[in-house]
Amino acid sequence: MKLSTRITSAVAANNPAPDRRPQSKTVMHGAQNILAMLLVAVMASGCGSMAMKQSKQTASVVDYLYSGQQPPEKIQQASITELNIPLRIGIAFVPGVADPQFGISVVEQIRWSTQIKAAFERYPFVGNLEVIPTAYLKSGGGFDNLRQLATLFNLEVIALLSYDQIQFSEPNKLSLMYWTGIGAYLIPGDQYDIHTVLEATVFDVQTRKLLFRAPGTSTVKGSATWIGFSDSSRQARAEGFAKALQQLIPNVDAALQAFRKQAQDDPAIKLSLPAGYDPNASRRLRRENAAR
Repeated sequence: MKLSTRITSAVAANNPAPDRRPQSKTVMHGAQNILAMLLVAVMASGCGSMAMKQSKQTASVVDYLYSGQQPPEKIQQASITELNIPLRIGIAFVPGVADPQFGISVVEQIRWSTQIKAAFERYPFVGNLEVIPTAYLKSGGGFDNLRQLATLFNLEVIALLSYDQIQFSEPNKLSLMYWTGIGAYLIPGDQYDIHTVLEATVFDVQTRKLLFRAPGTSTVKGSATWIGFSDSSRQARAEGFAKALQQLIPNVDAALQAFRKQAQDDPAIKLSLPAGYDPNASRRLRRENAAR
């Protein structure tokens, strides 16, 4: 009997009883381990990016007009600027540069130029208005390029639209929460500040004289999930331009009114009026009289 008991104990020791725990718990435990490993890898790769980032897109009127030339203050201008009323004005965005993920589309530029065009149209001293695609402007083309445009489109005054948009982005305090498994889609992880400046500078092409300028600015702040940050920040950049444009248009209108009053008394500006021209007449009435 004792020998039998010893044999049974030896067999039991060499053949342990199978694991009776439910398989679902074993699988869940393994999945948790894998998830933990993935999160450690994500945290390790993400630590290098936990810093302030800056991206920008800019189109500078100074770079376009004076690239490789003398500074603006050293360029000689004619003492008298003669303007033929009604004015023939062109509107165009100057060529710009942008980070790869940035950039304003041609469609957006034409749409915004058309909205600015409306600010000029209601004034009787403004005649033809042309929206000029940026493709017609050479990078650093300067006033030589403007004279080519003036000849091509029969213009004497050109409103150049320039912009400067900077995006600052950095992980916020909640970033560490979604790194630990709460989920990138649940917790906003990056915050951004987008500063936009949009400006219209209006030049007489022949004399290179700056007639007037008007700015528009905006700041857009927000946050987004790690996965959705690219789309959210792109929409915020578009919102930044839209808000700057909303400020620019009334500023253009105010600058036009101020220029209209100033030009009549400015000895450096000569206004050439056509026979029978009524500066107070509406654009519709003036066109009807011109058609007769």
